[in-house]
Amino acid sequence: MKDLQRGNLQAAITAQFPTRTYEDWLDVANKSLKGKTVSEFLQNTYEDIKIKPLYTKADLPKEQINLGDYQAEWKIAQLIEGESIEEINKNLHDAIEYGQNTVSIKIPNDLNKNNIGDLFGEVNFDEVSFFIDGKEEILPFYQILLDYVKNNNIKGFIGFDPVRTKVESGNEDEKHLFQLWIDSIKTLSKQVPNLKTIFVDGRVFEQTGGNAVQQIAYTLSSAVEQIEQLKNADFPIEQFFKKAVVGLNVQSNFFMEIAKLRAIRYLWYKLAEAYDVDKTMATLDLFAETSLINKSNLDIYTNMLRTGGEAFAAVVGQVQTLRVHPFDAVNENPSKLGIRVARNIHHLLREESSLANVKDPAQGSYFIENLTNELIEKSWQLFLQIEKQGGFLEAFNSGVIQQQIN
Repeated sequence: MKDLQRGNLQAAITAQFPTRTYEDWLDVANKSLKGKTVSEFLQNTYEDIKIKPLYTKADLPKEQINLGDYQAEWKIAQLIEGESIEEINKNLHDAIEYGQNTVSIKIPNDLNKNNIGDLFGEVNFDEVSFFIDGKEEILPFYQILLDYVKNNNIKGFIGFDPVRTKVESGNEDEKHLFQLWIDSIKTLSKQVPNLKTIFVDGRVFEQTGGNAVQQIAYTLSSAVEQIEQLKNADFPIEQFFKKAVVGLNVQSNFFMEIAKLRAIRYLWYKLAEAYDVDKTMATLDLFAETSLINKSNLDIYTNMLRTGGEAFAAVVGQVQTLRVHPFDAVNENPSKLGIRVARNIHHLLREESSLANVKDPAQGSYFIENLTNELIEKSWQLFLQIEKQGGFLEAFNSGVIQQQIN
């Protein structure tokens, strides 16, 4: 009897599931749908990508998508606010105490060289880095900060995107804006070599309704505008890729957002290749921020689920810096609970889920790899189309960009 049991056990251990094909699955699925067919469940996305009910190994791209080498751990860039400089300082220390590793603030309107000590008092810049994204107010802030931090031990990122500023303001004097931007970048590259100062801000394209393909293509085209401006000012192109940070929003379409982040990382290498920049110098520094346009005012607690899912997608998509909006950020002033929950989402993903220990966790997924490849091809095609029309600003000034988004 024991021998018979051992034999059954051995047979169970060595047994294999029978090999089934996609056609086998299709036949069984169609029979179970009671008059409908699997083809009726194909979905077409805003990006004009057909999503199938099932993906197999046959759907993997012919060539593996190589996203390069990078750190899986991300920086926490929660926006720290307050009604006064002193309150911002208090909230900044609280954030650092509870695990935030970046100084991420909106520059106060009344900040000057006399009160910057009240803003950054007792902050150890050896232990934290900056992540400050803004607009033209960044330019005078550079000098105020350099005068305050005497040893120039400043690292991280502080910058703005002049292309976005032009798009939002409609400022006709773009030459002056670009010149100020170029002068600051060239000066700071010598004074604070560890600080990144170039921002390619693609968030505006999500905020104005662009789909994933448009967000990627327009962001790349905006980067080309910046590269050409710096190139004409004799700034080394390699330094652009070294100093640049790219920003995107992440929405609730979980798999599409993961694929979007992976696709732009791949295409960033393609962009560097087009400028003859070595791949080792072109690793993308990617910043993501959870979306605000899909959040509810009526039932704010559902925003916890949406925000958590968006942050999860950003981490799986392998961002270097992440900002998670509080679930009640749709209100004018987020609550202390909302701020704490948003910060703790980082810790849950990092410490509880150990996602900071995994490089490209989506790699090998039949669906995500296929979706990433679709976005790569469609985004690059749209990018080339924009470049043939004279570049992003030319296309924007002529209304082409707006028409495509509409």
